[in-house]
Amino acid sequence: MAHDFSDNSLYKILYRQDGVYLVINPSKPFDKTILYNQIIERTNVKKINNVDRREVQAAIEARGEEIKIAEKQDEFRIDASVNVNILPDKMSATFTLIPPDGGQELNPNQILDQLKAKGINYGVDMAMVYTVANDRTYNTAIKVAEGTLGQKGEDGKLELLFDNASNKKPRILEDGSVDFREISFFTSISKGQELAKVMAPTNGVDGKNVIGQPLIAVKGKPVINPCGKNVELVNNTVYSKIDGIASFTDGKINVLTILEIPGNVDVSTGNIRFNGNVVIRGNVLTDYVVEATGDVEVHGVVEGATIKTDGDIILKRGIQGLHKGVLVSGHDIIARYIEHCNVTAKNDIKCEAVMHSNLRCSGALDLGGKKGLIVGGTTKVGKEIHAKVIGSPMATTTDIEVGIDPTSRDRYKELKEKEMVVEKELSNSQKSIEILKKAQLAGTITTDKKIMLSKLIQLKETLQQQLSEISEEIEKLEEGLSSSHMGRIKVKTIIYSGVKITISSISKYVKENAEYVTFYLEGADIKSSSYE
Repeated sequence: MAHDFSDNSLYKILYRQDGVYLVINPSKPFDKTILYNQIIERTNVKKINNVDRREVQAAIEARGEEIKIAEKQDEFRIDASVNVNILPDKMSATFTLIPPDGGQELNPNQILDQLKAKGINYGVDMAMVYTVANDRTYNTAIKVAEGTLGQKGEDGKLELLFDNASNKKPRILEDGSVDFREISFFTSISKGQELAKVMAPTNGVDGKNVIGQPLIAVKGKPVINPCGKNVELVNNTVYSKIDGIASFTDGKINVLTILEIPGNVDVSTGNIRFNGNVVIRGNVLTDYVVEATGDVEVHGVVEGATIKTDGDIILKRGIQGLHKGVLVSGHDIIARYIEHCNVTAKNDIKCEAVMHSNLRCSGALDLGGKKGLIVGGTTKVGKEIHAKVIGSPMATTTDIEVGIDPTSRDRYKELKEKEMVVEKELSNSQKSIEILKKAQLAGTITTDKKIMLSKLIQLKETLQQQLSEISEEIEKLEEGLSSSHMGRIKVKTIIYSGVKITISSISKYVKENAEYVTFYLEGADIKSSSYE
């Protein structure tokens, strides 16, 4: 009797009137031992009683002939079923439809019931369930459910209600020179004036995984208290407590008063130290010091003096530093010229001419105006340098460096040294704790030693917290320093031979005069292209 093996099966088990028969597909190759084991396992699953294993062997040898392997009995019918695999994160699941073995097929509703019974009750792809059921897609793992991720809430926002975009760019005159007298950078504020609105963060939208567990959304971060000096927060509105000058720096709103010096900073005034903005109508003479928390504006000339401020330094003429002048700004520095002095700015420096000085800034150095010159000294800039002329025909030693924030580099060095100290302290405290704990276990510890142990444990926790904060800051600085290859030097007119340029950690000397050129880092080499 010919048998239909169109389903490509290796064998068939037939339930006849006189017994259970086995027939092997004669057209398919097989390993006899493997096939025998498969058939025995199948008869166990189908619960066929008293299987004659010798007849199973005989059927395998006969290939294509029906061989009786057991006496007559009813077939144990196995309905179709569903295997479910829920991924470890419970955000998705697959199911596999197992075909029936003499039993009933599953309809879509029955499949859904089995999915629910096995824990899947959210994000089910109903269309996929119906497709698999109707097409009889067996023994194939198919994605059937997907959870919904929670949506993080929006962070709180601060809406400034005053103009913080100070006009700090000097006006360029028709002849190309710069008018440093017409720089306005103050925003006048009245007592009780609204300065900002604090917008609350939102809660976000919760998600859910495929087993129906809620995924609580992360709430947005609130605005860090924006109140600096002379302001207050009332019902999510920031108000000024005084008449003065408003500024927004490093996330803080400040309203500061102004100290105006009608003449020079000299013996008649002494050194100036003021919590606010300072305006000096005259000159700042050699060896005098001006320190402020706001902006410092000087209408005259600064000699070999020191000016330090958390805000901007604006020199409407410039500084003749006499090799002892110092400018330190927590923001920007703007001057007509800078000569023979040491200058540090947290952000940008804007100037018409820099001569024989040491400059450091984390932002950009913009040499505009008629000259746009930098010659002599050492200049270290975090981002870019824009200049007309760099160096001189006399091959004056001029070192230019861009691409690494000098402040970040110094902070990184400081943190690495501090990290070593804290690690050593942590190690010493741990050793002392271990010694005292051994005494405690032995019952020989004194009251004084118990107090010492408690303090050491507290110290250890403090040191671990410090080390964690240091490591986190070091990691952020390393990320910034590793992306330092973006620095550029842009020369609009000429850069003279002999100038040493460094971008990131790569240095080279300019061997020939170059005009209208931009220097940048490509790989491990400093390249040049046309001025951008």
